[in-house]
Amino acid sequence: MSRVKPVDQDAIAALDDLFAPVVERMGFIPLSQLVMAHKPALLRALTDLGKAVYSQDEGSIPFALKSLIGNMASRSAGCPMQRPRPISPNCANISRNYRSSKSCR
Repeated sequence: MSRVKPVDQDAIAALDDLFAPVVERMGFIPLSQLVMAHKPALLRALTDLGKAVYSQDEGSIPFALKSLIGNMASRSAGCPMQRPRPISPNCANISRNYRSSKSCR
């Protein structure tokens, strides 16, 4: 339970450009984003940061590895939101493949 109440439905509708991709990807809007929506500039900045981190520019590490790093960082921090999810074969083998690739040496 959050100490700060999430924004109301009107605010969610006003920030649909930010929330629609999240709902499409995750199926829900995380409580942290509903709370940050009280400060739309903060929410937009965080969204832009996420886009920058996950962008696939030339020379960046694979998306699956970025996701694996984020997942393991959350688990290491004891994130209570971690739950078992199906892992694609590409993601399951990414750390093994990444270590053995020539680009890591």
